Amino acid sequence: MAVSKEQEIAILRETAQRLGPCSYMGPWLTESLPWLADAIACDVFPRSIESAHKTAEQIKQRGRDEAEVIVNDALIKAADIVRRAEADAQRIRERQHACLHSTIKALEALR
Repeated sequence: MAVSKEQEIAILRETAQRLGPCSYMGPWLTESLPWLADAIACDVFPRSIESAHKTAEQIKQRGRDEAEVIVNDALIKAADIVRRAEADAQRIRERQHACLHSTIKALEALR
């Protein structure tokens, strides 16, 4: 027995209601009804849950990979900033030491 698109959507709605919010599939089916109804109305075969899950995992992995690249780049830049700051600090200490040394020499010359 063939059913119309409207009948199929009605069966899905009824099934979601019969399963209810305390079942395993009821909440998912209720949440999925809008896009399932759209897919049926547009003659688009809905993706399988497995296919959607695989796609989601691929997207998450790409996100993790991109995040790793960003973090590694930030670590390299941070290390360079630290290296330059330490070099600047060393130059400042050397100038201070030279200035103190020349001040001490000038004071000793005044004795």
